[in-house]
Amino acid sequence: MEKLIEVKELTFIYNRGTKKAVKALQNVNLEIMRGEFLTILGQNGSGKSTLARHFNGLLTPSKGEVYVDGISVKNQSQLREIRKRVGMVFQNPDNQLVSTVVEEDVAFGSENLGIPPDEIRQRVAWALEALNMTEYRKESPHQLSGGQKQRVAIAGVLATRPDCIVLDEPTALLDPLGRKEVIDAAKKLNREEGITVVLITHFMNEAIESDRIVVMDGGEIKLIGTPGNIFDQVDLIRTLGLDIPMATQIAIGLRQKGIKVADHILAAEELVNSLCQLL
Repeated sequence: MEKLIEVKELTFIYNRGTKKAVKALQNVNLEIMRGEFLTILGQNGSGKSTLARHFNGLLTPSKGEVYVDGISVKNQSQLREIRKRVGMVFQNPDNQLVSTVVEEDVAFGSENLGIPPDEIRQRVAWALEALNMTEYRKESPHQLSGGQKQRVAIAGVLATRPDCIVLDEPTALLDPLGRKEVIDAAKKLNREEGITVVLITHFMNEAIESDRIVVMDGGEIKLIGTPGNIFDQVDLIRTLGLDIPMATQIAIGLRQKGIKVADHILAAEELVNSLCQLL
């Protein structure tokens, strides 16, 4: 697979050179592949959002390098090109909505890139269709549900045709239905449109269908692997202040009671299938 984002010995210090200096990242190394769905997990303050903000040049390394499609984020003259390749969606959708009509809001980013109007209309229609939001194109974004607002925000980034979308805790303020809408949309963009997705979250169940998971703590990467490999390390995950998916917890409890369910269970459907096979 082709590398899209490469992080080399990245260190980042907030308020560098002052008495309030805080080292948020230390010697981080990571490669994100084109077309991958990567989830970054960690407690608050672990450095996951700070790392994500380097992927499109919102932050510049204190030490080390971050490359996007071979372009260094330290190269200020290339930030426009970097941000064409990597779009970001943040926690609160209300902070990202700028228009009173959904389709105008989705068009906003493309207009700023100077894209011709005819092409913008095509992009907006495509992005809304991809996010299952076409029927709301004439609505006011502020009258939508939280999950729908976040899908509008994602559509606005998608319309700029990025190679990668970084979702920085996009479901933190949403109810369970809204969270499901947003995660399902992210998975669809990755699988059907081939867009690289980087999901920053602290919800374990959102991570289970990723290609890889990165676990951060104290500004460092502690674990990298497939969901199965990561959540098999139950004791280590818990020492890092994280939990494991509910289906995995139930499977562990069943095994402790002598019920031989399958290994590497992450989702409720897998647990149900395993129990049905035993019956």
